[in-house]
Amino acid sequence: MPGINETEGNPLAASSLKSITTLTTNKNAGVYYDPTTNRVVVHQADALLQGFNFGSAGIDIGANGVTIKDCTFSEPDNSIGASVYQTSTFTGLVVQNCTFAGGAGDPNSTVITSDAGTATIENNSFTDISGHGICIENGTISDNYIAGGGYGAGVHADAIQIEDTFGPITISGNLIDWTNNPDADEGTNNTIRISTDCGNTSNVWVTGNFLLGGAYSVIANPTTVRWVPAGGTGTVGQLGTMTNVDITGNYFGFAEFGEFYPGSPAVTTGNTLIDYTNPAYATAAWNAYSAKGVGTQYRVVSSGANISGNPNGTTTLYGNGYYVYLVASGLHETVFVGGPGKQYMDGGAGANIFKFLSVGDSAGNGSHDVINNFDPGKDVIDLSAINSNPGGISGASSNFTFIGTSAFTSAGDQVRYQYDPTTNQTIVEANLAGDTSWGSSSSANYQSPDIVIDLTGDLTLTAANFALTSAESAADMTAGGALLDPYVKSGSAFEYNFSNVQGRAYTSYSSVEYSGQVAADNYNVSASTNQISLSQNGVTLTRGAGSETFAIGSGSFAFTFHSNETINAADSGADTFAFGSGFGNETINGFGASGANADTLQLSVAAFSYLNAGMTQAQDLAAVLSQATSSPGTGRSPGALTITDSAGDSLSLAGITSATLAANPTAVKFV
Repeated sequence: MPGINETEGNPLAASSLKSITTLTTNKNAGVYYDPTTNRVVVHQADALLQGFNFGSAGIDIGANGVTIKDCTFSEPDNSIGASVYQTSTFTGLVVQNCTFAGGAGDPNSTVITSDAGTATIENNSFTDISGHGICIENGTISDNYIAGGGYGAGVHADAIQIEDTFGPITISGNLIDWTNNPDADEGTNNTIRISTDCGNTSNVWVTGNFLLGGAYSVIANPTTVRWVPAGGTGTVGQLGTMTNVDITGNYFGFAEFGEFYPGSPAVTTGNTLIDYTNPAYATAAWNAYSAKGVGTQYRVVSSGANISGNPNGTTTLYGNGYYVYLVASGLHETVFVGGPGKQYMDGGAGANIFKFLSVGDSAGNGSHDVINNFDPGKDVIDLSAINSNPGGISGASSNFTFIGTSAFTSAGDQVRYQYDPTTNQTIVEANLAGDTSWGSSSSANYQSPDIVIDLTGDLTLTAANFALTSAESAADMTAGGALLDPYVKSGSAFEYNFSNVQGRAYTSYSSVEYSGQVAADNYNVSASTNQISLSQNGVTLTRGAGSETFAIGSGSFAFTFHSNETINAADSGADTFAFGSGFGNETINGFGASGANADTLQLSVAAFSYLNAGMTQAQDLAAVLSQATSSPGTGRSPGALTITDSAGDSLSLAGITSATLAANPTAVKFV
């Protein structure tokens, strides 16, 4: 295999190579060097160029039967925008055992381009390409090693491009490592792209290649014809035709979006998937896990239909690779194992453990599992069965490390989360140790992480929401089975009151569910302190005189009053916070004072001795703001506006200033 057990590229010692300056500059010669354009021009049929270091020069071929062998090239910087270019009226080009070592350069360049005539490109090495690698219309590309693309700013780099055909093309035995490099300007595009950009395409065989990384392993789809070279077929502005394209017997892996672009007319049989999306790996992990006992009273395995937990006890649900829904068993602990492919998992009122046994259960370059009703107060994502260091990288452990919302580092071995407002999903991502894809989504070296799990809603996750070691996994299973959760129904909402919570900063909490989704969690941190997290909009929280109620839809519930309360209002807004005399000490994070779904703050006139019934709303607001205090932000913590009433009860609005409320007076109402 090129680059593994075979040495590709120039076999000659660099010190033995001839300089380009040894070529004549006489333009009447069959082969000459033009320093003004940095080109080597070949007019001599059957010319052999062997043992040269051509550097950034381009070889402009205007003769038949030219062979370039045992030569070295750097990033092309010449008038033809390529290292080797065979023009359309000539044929028989052979490029063999050459080294093309690129780097930052012209994104519009292509290392080797051959028009119409036959070209044989074999046993070469291509690294760190700024533009595209090889583009031919007729001939053979075989046994080459191609690694590293995206070194030209703005490029959508393909390792091999076929844009039309003038004769049959065989692409075989190549090793293309098109995974992203950290020092590249851009991410790579496709390992092989077969199109009809320049006319109709037919009789292309792709076989026996190892294709790693890229957006897709192979794109083989007709495209709108942009132009047609002399002698070509196709109509500019119309979709080209693609026939007899055969992609068989290849090995694919780690493409960002998959092996093939959807809708390809090519024959695609006998190819082997060698990355984590191969279902065999996830299936083997389930078989090993299941053989040891799943640890719940019941086990339900999908045979292609949606499945749900047994209402009589704890249940393990296994998706078995089917595109189905897995639904929790009500009040009892449910363990979800999706297996290969994509599944939808719906958490229930009891403890939910979402267990991923292999990277392939929700691979970053595959179809991600989706979790609905994930409750940060009690639910867990279990990654403990996955070896996070399969390559045995020195200094890395075999278990992931939780890094919150921080960006991945080059160390890998990490799990993080971030919120995507465009999809209203909290995205959990994990990278294996030694993964070269890291940073943030705007980085050139960033690709889909090894594991991606999509959680519905804007959620705040902590280390307690992850089981990353076998000990943590066992403890979470035990805690989930011991959780007690009687419930109360009011209108169309339910309140579940959880006790015997283990392994958290609180031992009890209540959770309100509305329309099948968690609306709020109320954590009893201590006798005097609680924390409420809102997950749905349109709620009303009322506090005063030592009592508190929560309302949503037609449901209303009495919450245990704590004198110190923090509300995390990271929902979609349109919430009402009503505070009367004796409401205690309150902090609201995420209060929205403006916009279509602005929140509303309702305060009691009677709680402020300097307000009276004869004052207008505007006068009330101005008077209260004149007495309010502000604290500056520090680091990532926003400042806060604090309103204190005449009895000493205080309300702090994080990220809000007096100017914010003055500019949005309808956000505050005095009653």
